[in-house]
Amino acid sequence: AFVDLTERVGPKSVYQTMLDAGLRQDTPGLEKNTRISLGSASPSLLDITNAYGTFAALGKRGTPHIIEKLYGADNVEIPPLKPVSVAGEDSGIPASALQDVVYALRKTAEEGSAAKVHRMAPNIQSAVKTGTGENDQSALLVGFAGRGLAIGVKLYSVDQRTGLYPVGQKFGYPANGRIGGGSIPAKIWAGFLVKAYE
Repeated sequence: AFVDLTERVGPKSVYQTMLDAGLRQDTPGLEKNTRISLGSASPSLLDITNAYGTFAALGKRGTPHIIEKLYGADNVEIPPLKPVSVAGEDSGIPASALQDVVYALRKTAEEGSAAKVHRMAPNIQSAVKTGTGENDQSALLVGFAGRGLAIGVKLYSVDQRTGLYPVGQKFGYPANGRIGGGSIPAKIWAGFLVKAYE
């Protein structure tokens, strides 16, 4: 369905909308072709969460914030990334297009691949998108609640010797290690959302 829609509106329009929402022009894999709507690009989690924040704010781009301190399993502090500031300007994305995006993303949270979000936070209207990396090497859930809180969760499993491997293996899932954004990332996402709304 997304490829058909991309063909109808044109990959150049989809590309421009992605830039208008907040993705960077130098995002790896961000190309003007029909695969653009399938997630062929590799934006950072900060950039994609910021773009979803633009959808949440009905077209106003905000300034992303990043967690200041993060600790690993060994209780050693992991250095933070530097957030990228985007002034609160209008993205130029038509309101009707934004409303369609919000509607589709809400359906994902209510009855789609991330229905766990709705079950865990039934009183908070959420709009989300799930994703799974190539060869199941990552699982993503990104979205927003209300008009001001965009949240992104992405899990990876990395072995220092062999690199990325299916993320589900780390969490005791079947031998193929398959998990999607609607599983563990959805639990983390919804758990954070509930705490943020307390």
